[in-house]
Amino acid sequence: MGKKLKKVYIPVEKYPDINFMGLLIGPRGSNQKRMETLSGSKILIRGRGSSKEPSGDADEDEDLHVLITADTDEQIARAQREVEDILFNPEQAMKLKQEQLRHGYGDDNTTLNIPVPKSLVGLIIGKGGETIRELQGKSGCHIQVARENEVNPDLTERTVMCSGTPAQVEIAKQLITDLLGDRLHGGSGHSGETMKLSVPNDKVGLIIGRQGSTVKGVQQRSGASIVIPPAPDTENPGLRTLMITGSHDAREKARQEIQLLVSDQHSLVPAGTNVIYMQIPNDRVGIVIGRGGSTIKAVQDRNNVRVQIPNVVDPGSMPEVRTITISASNMESIAMAKAEIDAILLGVGVHV
Repeated sequence: MGKKLKKVYIPVEKYPDINFMGLLIGPRGSNQKRMETLSGSKILIRGRGSSKEPSGDADEDEDLHVLITADTDEQIARAQREVEDILFNPEQAMKLKQEQLRHGYGDDNTTLNIPVPKSLVGLIIGKGGETIRELQGKSGCHIQVARENEVNPDLTERTVMCSGTPAQVEIAKQLITDLLGDRLHGGSGHSGETMKLSVPNDKVGLIIGRQGSTVKGVQQRSGASIVIPPAPDTENPGLRTLMITGSHDAREKARQEIQLLVSDQHSLVPAGTNVIYMQIPNDRVGIVIGRGGSTIKAVQDRNNVRVQIPNVVDPGSMPEVRTITISASNMESIAMAKAEIDAILLGVGVHV
């Protein structure tokens, strides 16, 4: 069966100020290699102006275009999407240009550390190291998984280190993200199901925390496994979709804590602190708080807990609710505080 071909013509007349050839190829061919790796296609630039010297190609007198060659229609379609996102989206083209200039893609190697749940590390290594060798071959990047004895036994993750040029690291990062995403979508082997949670990309650092401390705390408190892709969503770079795996209760605890982090409505819960979340009707918040904060202050003082109430309702909740945080050094205090708040909501609590 012969190869499939697709020509995508470059809009040089419509956007004369954009160097599409430079963007498509990238420094030292980095972007061209990235698109070829992700799509499984061969991507070439042909037509007038594609070469300084006559090439002898049959289409060298045609308008400047991208020639995509692949074995399947699906590969052609993937490559076409990548190419057209540069050619017909000026904002994306300028963003790519700025990124290439910012990173420089010089000779110096760089290393990216990707935290991966322990239960998924075998997926990256593969049988006899087959998968990790394939990832290294496709990306040109050196990929190493931290050894078991190098990891704190209390942690739920191991670090995958990718070293190479920035272009190679970028490809490796995308390949690993796709690999983890495919497994999670199809069933990851974790106990429980997996839910997706999209968060603003600029809030990811807050969720991860210093050296991963915040997300590790969320995992330990909720009992859920959280995978944070190393790159924003392709279709919406302003978002990043997290994968939360575990029981229904574990997923909900993790989701609530992450949403509170993202909303900037509470301060971080210190490590080692017990915490629960409860939803209260928005129209009952004033009763829980009390005049000048007296009611909620009394609940905190009596039970030696901290209660945090966000200033706004949970996004999309109907009827409107707010998710409050109750934290303390022991679960007994939290349980007593929750019981008092429940009683206040029912109209039988002690009001100060």
